[in-house]
Amino acid sequence: MDDWDRQLREIRAGKRAHLDTWNQLTYDLADMTRDDHGRVQLDCKLGTYYHSLSTSEALDPELTEAYAAWPDSDPDTVWPRLERRAWLHERVRDPVADGRRRSAALGVSTLAIVRVRNRSFNGYKMFLSPRSCTVATQQRRYHVVPSGMFQPFIPSESPDLLQSQFSVFATVAREFVEELYGVEELETGDGRVDPQAIYRRREARLLTDMLEHGSAALLYTGVAVNLLALRHEICTVLIIDDPSWYERECGELRICDEYLQQCQQTDLLPDQRWVQLISLDRHGMEIEPRWRNALSARNVVAPGAAAVAQGLRVARAVTS
Repeated sequence: MDDWDRQLREIRAGKRAHLDTWNQLTYDLADMTRDDHGRVQLDCKLGTYYHSLSTSEALDPELTEAYAAWPDSDPDTVWPRLERRAWLHERVRDPVADGRRRSAALGVSTLAIVRVRNRSFNGYKMFLSPRSCTVATQQRRYHVVPSGMFQPFIPSESPDLLQSQFSVFATVAREFVEELYGVEELETGDGRVDPQAIYRRREARLLTDMLEHGSAALLYTGVAVNLLALRHEICTVLIIDDPSWYERECGELRICDEYLQQCQQTDLLPDQRWVQLISLDRHGMEIEPRWRNALSARNVVAPGAAAVAQGLRVARAVTS
């Protein structure tokens, strides 16, 4: 917490120009349990993004690289080579449900499904986006959008905001504005650090109004566990059922053909983010054939695959 406070003071003083080097706080898994009705409960603790990379995400390449070198090896042969995973299993009986001895940062993955009705198309579109070349893991593989870490951003003089930002909805709204409109989360226009500024933007208020009036719905679809990294993902689906949103916002989103771009350039640079619009059948919400065959474990991150599968299942149920 002291180190995080120091980094935040550097940001406020303008000494830390690159926010991608900021080791942000995260909400980490402490314990996952089920109640008598089978509902999943996640108890959380505070961690940091870089600690999660070094103690949870590091488990993924350790395992995949071992099997890449010896693909026909039996588990008993490979296990001694998995030093980090073996160390964790020796100290924690069930690392899937128990987040002790590491920083297992939670993520929030939201499948966005939008109703589109015009002269050339009548159905739904879902959003996928390739991860940037600048992120720490799984560069350029597809993920649902919006998605992001479950984490707070609070000024040090307002510790009470830590509790108020423990909100899946707040995370989805923040990532929705950031990723679809290309807005920085700290952007206020006058140099201040304001964690609430992004929620006061027009785009966030529009989303909130649609949810309140029933023209959009944000629904929980499940908790996915990436067993390679032993990290949990809270999966949701955002269904915007009002076709006028797409018509009204497509100019702001700078849609070009089937691509939603965050810049005006036609040729995207490797680290630029864009969003692929994938057509869904109006009634069954089936993915168009060319994408159904193209999306696989080779090019979609594990949390994204789970969010798509769970999100489509729930969306079909509530729109049928």
